[in-house]
Amino acid sequence: MSLPYDPASIFEVSVSEMPYGNLQDTQLLAKIYAPKGRGPFPAIVSIHGGAWNTGNRTANKIIDEDLACSGVLVAAIDCRVSPKHTYPAQVEDFSWAVQWIKAKAGTLNIDPKSVGALGTSSGGHSVMMGALKALGNDRVSYAVLLWPVLDPYARYLYAREASRKDLVERSEWYFKTADQMLKENPQTLLDKKQINEKPPVLIIQGTADTNVPLSIPERFVKTYENLGGEVSYKLFNGMPHGFNGWSEPLWNEAATDIKQFISKQLQKS
Repeated sequence: MSLPYDPASIFEVSVSEMPYGNLQDTQLLAKIYAPKGRGPFPAIVSIHGGAWNTGNRTANKIIDEDLACSGVLVAAIDCRVSPKHTYPAQVEDFSWAVQWIKAKAGTLNIDPKSVGALGTSSGGHSVMMGALKALGNDRVSYAVLLWPVLDPYARYLYAREASRKDLVERSEWYFKTADQMLKENPQTLLDKKQINEKPPVLIIQGTADTNVPLSIPERFVKTYENLGGEVSYKLFNGMPHGFNGWSEPLWNEAATDIKQFISKQLQKS
């Protein structure tokens, strides 16, 4: 793969939108944050959170723009949301987007072998499910996960105990049943060794996250490493779930960690 990428670089960025998929009643859009320059550039597919029920291609703007300014083309995608669209809608959307961006490599001025993925919250679930199950042109070179829901069943049980009706309902709308939450689950895939790929993973997690208990990423990290996967796990003291509420110094540190992780993966041959 080995693409030149300096995380400290600063590029001008153009922003555009284009469809990456069409269904009977839905046109799926991607917001493209493209560095201006000779290229080809590395690329990343960015997926929003929202408990599978809300959110759109603008939700990760703070990190999407920052990555593009450093020289990574970002395709931030809309995902179909529940209750109208249920599992595996968002995993399918992710896989389509990865295949689409590789097919558009010439137009977008990217290296198709460099494509990684970024997912926040429930978007982290979709990214990891797609990445672990990938079989062909939907493979990604790495995954960056911010406060990800890596075990929706464990999170569902936590939400019930914490009387988080919002999280309980949204989980039920998307997965329909608790059995589905348990089955269609990155942690379960690892536990049962039902995986096709093990891309390098970076997990960013705040210790004050009241949506995702730390036991979820900690278990995932341990299992992934035991299976021979490469995973970096970075905790940020006192930081909450989502971008809002993060202190500027700690967010800058997290953004630097993300760019350095991407650089490390791009330097691999």
